[in-house]
Amino acid sequence: MISGLKRNFQFVKRISIYQVLELRLTIGGIRMFFGIIAFIGVYLMPLICILFVVKSVDLAKQIKNGDSDTAKNTAWVAITFTIIIYTLVTFAWVNN
Repeated sequence: MISGLKRNFQFVKRISIYQVLELRLTIGGIRMFFGIIAFIGVYLMPLICILFVVKSVDLAKQIKNGDSDTAKNTAWVAITFTIIIYTLVTFAWVNN
């Protein structure tokens, strides 16, 4: 029993301060990432949603009129949709 405790203590003792700091930086980076996502979700999401709807309507008009240059609006719709879904999924994951 005591030899097992000594072995566990030696394992804990071998962790360097660098590893502890690296773990703290990783946790801090994750917190900062969630802070950025929270900022986007709370303050920028209404603007992103409006942009998504406006560009979707423009894309639908271009397709209806037969315009062949829809790449710009398609890119905007794809980017804004991805941001919306990614933010919602991240909020759901964090709150779970």
